[in-house]
Amino acid sequence: MTSTTQVELQENKKDVLPSELKKWNWGASLLGWIWAIGNKAYLMAVLGIIIMLIPYVGWLVSIILFGAKGNEWAWESKKWDNLEHFKRVQKLWRNWAIGITLIILIPMVLFLVAPLFTTTDNSKPNDIEATYKSDNVKQVANKNQASDLRFEKISETVVNILCPYSSEPFAIDSNGTGGSGTILDSNGLIVSNSHIIPQNEEVLDVSEDGCFVILPDNETGSPKEIYLATPLVFNDLSDEYDLAFLTIYDVYSDEDGQYGQYPNDFPSFDDTDYCEDEQIKLGENVRILGYPISSGGYNLTITDGVVSSFTDDGLILTSAKIDQGNSGGLAIDKDGCMIGIPVAVSEGQYDNLGIIIPSNMIADFINEVDKQLN
Repeated sequence: MTSTTQVELQENKKDVLPSELKKWNWGASLLGWIWAIGNKAYLMAVLGIIIMLIPYVGWLVSIILFGAKGNEWAWESKKWDNLEHFKRVQKLWRNWAIGITLIILIPMVLFLVAPLFTTTDNSKPNDIEATYKSDNVKQVANKNQASDLRFEKISETVVNILCPYSSEPFAIDSNGTGGSGTILDSNGLIVSNSHIIPQNEEVLDVSEDGCFVILPDNETGSPKEIYLATPLVFNDLSDEYDLAFLTIYDVYSDEDGQYGQYPNDFPSFDDTDYCEDEQIKLGENVRILGYPISSGGYNLTITDGVVSSFTDDGLILTSAKIDQGNSGGLAIDKDGCMIGIPVAVSEGQYDNLGIIIPSNMIADFINEVDKQLN
């Protein structure tokens, strides 16, 4: 016959842990999920699932600790001293699970209720404004990144030009003149200043082999490849605009080997895809690329400044440093768009400003050359 203690124990131990905790479990989980879904708080949604699992984890632990048959086997194997002991253990499990549930539930309730007591500050940007500003920041970052990548390509197109006199041996270290230039097409057509090419009135004073054209390493600016080019000067037009062309016809080689390859698909400057025909403004940023003798004359050198002024004859004055050797190089704005070609330095009492032939004059020169050739 079953004793009163055993009957009472059976009634008290029957599914006590799950039934007590189901109320806390489903209530907390439902409230947590509603808040989490409404506010897209996925972390809170995960916590809701954890709350749901707490009593079952506790029940599993009780099975592991007290036997495969759970509490029923615990009494039969006399692991409990008496009914009161069993009830105390049940209460301990229940309080532990409820306490953990509350620890997770209370912050969720606070997050849910807090906005109801928070006044809206109209001075703060709303979500649309914040998103708009965030998108603008991303656009600026992407634009800056594009400009940086573009500048790496642009630096490859600015070359060093050395032209030995006709009376000198055709060698890089022979006496002559030189400056900078910019490759305009992949076949090796270069635009530069006319005055960097040796000439006496209407006769070129250049070796029959022409000039040396040195391409830079775009990361260091140091000499990388060397080619041979024929200068193309157009008498009156070149004198008027101080502009001329050179065209690469071969790669330079000596007893140590050749410095590049020819034919070649040369890097060329072309800003038509990302630049509009806008008027250059006073104070606009200017970057000068070239080979000034002040930095050795052989490494690509970059200086920054602004558009300082405009002359009466349409030239641009800039605060960017220009020295002998910069002539024929490239002047660009912050987006890599062509401003013009640096040509000379103005003479001042205390400081000098660089002079740039603007891109519209260069376009006029090219059009006039086309008419002359055709």
